[in-house]
Amino acid sequence: MAQEDSKTSRRARRRAQQAAEVSTENEDAEDEAAPSAEAEDEAVADGKADEADGAGVETPKRKKKKKKKKRAPKPEEAEEEAESEEAEDDDGEPARGKKVLDRNQRVREQAAARRRAKREKERAVEATGLDASEMVDDAVARGTDKTIRWIRKNFRWVQWVVIAVVVGGIGWQVYSWRTGKAVGGASDTLMTGVLAEQGRIGAPEDEGKPDENGVIDPLPIFRTEEERTQAAEEAYRKAGAMRGEKSGTTVLATLGLAGVLYDQGKYSEAKTEYEKVESSSIAAKDEDIKARATEGIGLCLEATGDLDGAIKAFRALENTDVAGLKELGMFHQARLLHAQDKKDEAVELLKKVIEKVQVKDPSPQNPPSYLEQVSRTLLDDIDPAVAAELLPQPPGGLGAGAQEQLQEMIEKLKKQAPPSEGKGGGDP
Repeated sequence: MAQEDSKTSRRARRRAQQAAEVSTENEDAEDEAAPSAEAEDEAVADGKADEADGAGVETPKRKKKKKKKKRAPKPEEAEEEAESEEAEDDDGEPARGKKVLDRNQRVREQAAARRRAKREKERAVEATGLDASEMVDDAVARGTDKTIRWIRKNFRWVQWVVIAVVVGGIGWQVYSWRTGKAVGGASDTLMTGVLAEQGRIGAPEDEGKPDENGVIDPLPIFRTEEERTQAAEEAYRKAGAMRGEKSGTTVLATLGLAGVLYDQGKYSEAKTEYEKVESSSIAAKDEDIKARATEGIGLCLEATGDLDGAIKAFRALENTDVAGLKELGMFHQARLLHAQDKKDEAVELLKKVIEKVQVKDPSPQNPPSYLEQVSRTLLDDIDPAVAAELLPQPPGGLGAGAQEQLQEMIEKLKKQAPPSEGKGGGDP
């Protein structure tokens, strides 16, 4: 009997201790505490019902109670309840009471975990007093306020910076406008020189009038060749003076001026202008301009009698990567080698030129290029037999009369081909 009283007292103390822990965890009586209190009451009721069934006592049916928010029992009440249950459970089953206690313990632990999570979330918000969106708004507001304060404090310097930016922008616009106008004027003058260089010889009063086919030629008309070259020279010199020496307009104007001076027989002056173009920064970036200048230097050296220097310049032209101009350098070398009576070397160079530039199936719709025409003409003058071997062959071999037709075409090309001597810069 004493042993049973000892067990009862221990159970009562344990329940009192558990009730004290529940009451000290959260005294705010949150919503989560209600399920635990109800579960405990139901568990006690179930235990009493089981005890009554075991004793053969009929128990009345429990009515459904509305869920109400209950407070956690005080330690004194929990201890009295435990003592009363133990008094009624003398003949009951201790295992069922332990099971109820375990379930109540789990319910209380779950409720405590929810309360702890909620408190941690509240502490995180309390640390700053703001949630995420409010923190962003606060940062923007603080930054704006600091910026306004700084501008007010340094307004004197800020206004000068604003004025400088406005004045600088206006100045840049004026500079851009003047520069564009200058570039446009230089380009127009350069084009005037190009048109004058390509001008026609005839009656100036016929300029702008349609021909017999009703077509108006835009090229200007000059009475003499001297007037044509003089007009081109003046336009090129004016265009070159309108811009800096390193501008593209100036370099192109210098190249055109060199060609006009060559046409006028001023070979030394022309060579000087060609050398300016060849050493310019534009020529270092544009291989075509550099190759044209190199060809002009070679032609000027040839005109002054320096054939070895001219061959050296044309060999440099051969080493360029510009298609067409490479073969043009080989053709110029062949011309000078022929003039030096080095026919074999000249023939080999001409054969290479023809092989690279020849049209496979020539026809009136697909005629040979200028470079192929003059190369075949020169080769036929040096060695007609080799020139005949290099005539283009139609697919499937020569048919009846094909050889004669091809020979007639070559003869016509010889007559149509312009002289090989003269200023460089023509289309290969």
